[in-house]
Amino acid sequence: MCKKILALFLCVLLAVGVMTPLSHAESQDISVSAENGSTVKVSAVNRPIQVADELILFTRDNAAQLTDSNVWCAAAIADYKDGKYVLTEIRDRAGAVKIPYNGFVLFGHGTSETWILDNLKTGEEVNINGYSLPQAITGQLVSAENGTQHAIDSVDKEHESNKLTIYTINYGENTGVFGTDTEEAVIANNIVAEKNSGGGTGTYIPENGYVISGSGSAKEFVGNLQVGEKVTLINLEVQTLPPMYFKINGSIYEINKKNTERGTGEVILYETSYGATTRTNPWGLEITAENGKVTGYTAINSKDGVYLDNNSSIPQKGYVISVQADSPYFAKLDGNVKVGDSIELSANNTFLYNAGKTPYDSLNPRSREDNPAGWDDAGNSGYPGFRGADQLIVYDGTYGSTTGTNPWGYEVTVNKDNRIVKTGGNNSQIPKDGLVLSGHGIKADWLKNHALIGSSVIMDKTNKTVLVLFTPESMIDRVVIKIDTVKQELGVSRTKFLDVPYAKVQEYIDNAELLVQSASDRLRERDYKQLVEITGRIEQNSDKAHFANYQSKSVETRAVWIRPKETRLEQVSEHLDKLKALNINTVYLETWWGGYTIFPTENKITEQNPMYNGFDVLGAYLSEAHKRGMEVHSWVENFFIGDSGTFDGGPVYAKKPEWLLISRKGDNFQFVDMYNIKYYFANPALPETRDFIMSIYSELVKKYDIDGLQLDYVRYPDGGDGSNDFGYDTYTRELFKKANGADPINIRPGDPLWESWCAFRANIVNTFVYRVVSEVRAVKPDIQISADVWPNYEAGPSSLMQEPVKWVSGGYIDNIIPMSYTMDTTSTREDILNTVEFSRGHAYATMGLGTGIGLSSEMLAGQIATAAENGADGTALFEYESLMNAGYGSALKEGLFRNAAVVWDDKPALSVKTIVNGVKRKIGEIYLPNKGISAKEAASLADRLNSIPAADNNCSGINPSEAKAIKKSIEKIIETVTLSKSMNEEVKKGYWRI
Repeated sequence: MCKKILALFLCVLLAVGVMTPLSHAESQDISVSAENGSTVKVSAVNRPIQVADELILFTRDNAAQLTDSNVWCAAAIADYKDGKYVLTEIRDRAGAVKIPYNGFVLFGHGTSETWILDNLKTGEEVNINGYSLPQAITGQLVSAENGTQHAIDSVDKEHESNKLTIYTINYGENTGVFGTDTEEAVIANNIVAEKNSGGGTGTYIPENGYVISGSGSAKEFVGNLQVGEKVTLINLEVQTLPPMYFKINGSIYEINKKNTERGTGEVILYETSYGATTRTNPWGLEITAENGKVTGYTAINSKDGVYLDNNSSIPQKGYVISVQADSPYFAKLDGNVKVGDSIELSANNTFLYNAGKTPYDSLNPRSREDNPAGWDDAGNSGYPGFRGADQLIVYDGTYGSTTGTNPWGYEVTVNKDNRIVKTGGNNSQIPKDGLVLSGHGIKADWLKNHALIGSSVIMDKTNKTVLVLFTPESMIDRVVIKIDTVKQELGVSRTKFLDVPYAKVQEYIDNAELLVQSASDRLRERDYKQLVEITGRIEQNSDKAHFANYQSKSVETRAVWIRPKETRLEQVSEHLDKLKALNINTVYLETWWGGYTIFPTENKITEQNPMYNGFDVLGAYLSEAHKRGMEVHSWVENFFIGDSGTFDGGPVYAKKPEWLLISRKGDNFQFVDMYNIKYYFANPALPETRDFIMSIYSELVKKYDIDGLQLDYVRYPDGGDGSNDFGYDTYTRELFKKANGADPINIRPGDPLWESWCAFRANIVNTFVYRVVSEVRAVKPDIQISADVWPNYEAGPSSLMQEPVKWVSGGYIDNIIPMSYTMDTTSTREDILNTVEFSRGHAYATMGLGTGIGLSSEMLAGQIATAAENGADGTALFEYESLMNAGYGSALKEGLFRNAAVVWDDKPALSVKTIVNGVKRKIGEIYLPNKGISAKEAASLADRLNSIPAADNNCSGINPSEAKAIKKSIEKIIETVTLSKSMNEEVKKGYWRI
């Protein structure tokens, strides 16, 4: 027990929206007629799906050229041909699709999705009734935002007098030399990004756009186009390149993501860093390539009636392209690819131009009148920052110090020169003479796609629009902004005497600054290829400077959650080597999931997951991790016993359906909309369920030398507003009725007994936790018990029936892990402070952060640092595959995980020595040279540190009296430092942070 008391003392020491229609109002009498005679009502025109089963009509009058991005919808695309509208393509669950200029898109969810798929067919006519579609236009034209138009005379042809020509990437890199009778406009994302009247080297043709060239009589039209103006090509499709793509058989196919799980309708690029194989299910096709040639191909296939996983091997010097069956590319590629075909991959396109213009909803909203969609009618108050669903809000310096927004959005900061200087996060600081653009939902996505650091921002308050422009000049602005930012960060570190490698950070900054002039020269010469290469090197150095400027603690938990999929010892070793290289010291290994164990078990109701083919993956992880000095904690999912999308619900679901938790509506599952699957939970109240789960844990701790047991899903399913919460089986209802005289099926939120009903269920969970901890510790007294919890400790007892505060205060939990999977640092700070408020002195607090939610490396690092600064004893990252595949490793190793770290409770004596040695090092390397402390005080402090009682590097070297002596020595040092009149205040704040 002295071990835990001392370690906890050291912890204390170191810690010191509403949818808005985009165009038309709701549909009244608009309908669609299919060729087979079937009709259906249209819900609305040119707005996103709002509720289930809607059918939306999208036309060219929509604010964007794409439909809603809802992936659970079908899209029927129709174009105007020979005087009628003909269906050209039907897509199911493919997300946003492009709206044809002379046609429309029918976008349906639920029953409307079904109607589209059952009644509409490519090549057939379709009619819209009760609505006047925009007039179809014939001939190839350029249409300006002000309504003026000009005929297109040629495409990708040499300059000719009195001609308007469109130049695309098929022509080359530049348009070619032209004279004074010609003017050209660069178009990116259908917006005029730049004008060029000096034709000495021609005009660069952007890969994500085109160039309009007007000579002679056509020059006036181009000359009248304004930067930032939208232009539309009518009846002309221009080929552009996406950020990632592959080219095969003459066609270009966009790649959606890299090195991640393949989702519905997605195209994924898999490289060797992902692992040995793609680990994909049967529902897709995969192309394996090396040296520009297709070397393997697999598609949906079966053997003996069983569908075979794609799961292609990833070649060491090649890659795999994986196309999910719902992708529109699947039908085009299936059966049309063969081994030996040529294939070209472009995985890192850098666009020199980017442009976007979109309406904003409100400027500095402070009331319901300012922004009705930012008002929460149910709560009779504004949403945080008065930002509603799918809105873009602009805040300037008159609004206040911060935007006040919640975590569920994305913001960019604009300086006084109208340049974007920061991206990501929420509740951002508002610069005095600048702006913050704050987006939610589709507007957050718009910002992510268009608002790059270095871009210029132009607000049109009259038309309530925001224009974001990125040009080759912006590349210089971008790197200068990044260099200035890291220089400021280094200055802050010096002022605060932080423990960072100052010389290394300065070296990165110097390397970056040396290249700026060279980049400017390449810009002036229009040598864009070299410009991209040099600015890329500048960014690499500035990014390294940013990450290296974080402190790397030497005593903390650094954990990663892993769902093991290995079937061989070599695979386990490979994955642990990767984690060890990142100075990760703890693995949370998913040991009981999907109703299966990962280890061979004697239990008759469950079994070892057959995916392991008998391989004891738990035993392998334990032996290999311990060789590397890493801890392994068994991550167990308690009452969550499976889902409809994995293993058909699992063995417990199949064998013991009577154990399932029942909802108020009588369902034996929780339906999860996000994944379109059912979650199955065992009933925590049933004695046989509790005995069953306990038997698994008892077998686990008796057979294996695990370092910890981590409790996840120690709760009921989320009951939301109480309309369909859980616990309504006969057994539980009778228990409550016997104790309280009422059947809980008749109790609703707000009723007198509602709180009692919630507390009753929470106590069922509590007593299970107490039993697990007591019985496990009886077998293995030193085992660490941790719990993954929802960090809303006020709402948790009534929504999840989860009361972790009681578990911690009762001494049952050694490490509490709030799962704070958000997009900003504000939530991180709030969640860890709320946790530390009750855990400090009782348990460690390790911050659970998400690597699979699309965080940038900058934001993840910011969250880890924020957690540490506000009392966290470490970080747990969810989860291994996203950590490795999203490229976070290099950023963490450069900075926050630069140094190896000792786990708090493993060897407290080693933790003490590590902390003491770290403070002495900082005195000599940082505080004394930088005049944060006098030589006399430095010597005195060093003497006091040396007087702290020594302890062996193992737990057996500490007894209660030694622990008290160490604690007393440290308290005396704290008192002396606190009373010092000459020591720098920043040194006082941070000298113990090691």
